[in-house]
Amino acid sequence: MLFEFFSSGTPLKLLYGLGFMFFTLLIASFSDLRKMNIDRELFILWLGVTGVMLFYDFYHGISWLKWIIILVLGILSWRGVGKVFSLARADVVAISAVCSILDTPYILLFYVILLLVNKLVLYPVNFFKKNKYPFMPVILVSLIIIILVLGVVKIGDIITFLTKI
Repeated sequence: MLFEFFSSGTPLKLLYGLGFMFFTLLIASFSDLRKMNIDRELFILWLGVTGVMLFYDFYHGISWLKWIIILVLGILSWRGVGKVFSLARADVVAISAVCSILDTPYILLFYVILLLVNKLVLYPVNFFKKNKYPFMPVILVSLIIIILVLGVVKIGDIITFLTKI
């Protein structure tokens, strides 16, 4: 019953990878909301996912372009550079792990979604937090949107699944 609402034509790499990232980001979001900190184990886990996907892509002949985009956008999103975002290392690694699962065009779309969700969250939260707010929920919501855009899960199927619980 758990996997009934997934599209049948979805590649397993995408299905399992995005599902795995959804649940780890869900845990990280609660941790980030509660204590404004991410556990080291999740950071290491996301580094591992990124490394496995790097190996997988090069084993299957995926081009360097995808990984150059991930590296450049990751560097530009890090707090030390701050051109796209100004994020902590764990946030950058989480975003990179999600991007490592996606195909090249969807990486750019994911960053656009991140920017839009960030703008929607930034202003109300800044009113209360004075420029400090947890970013993991932004990544989680952006991941949910990209899952819906890719058609891995349909919104009606999610609602049906949730009403059966």
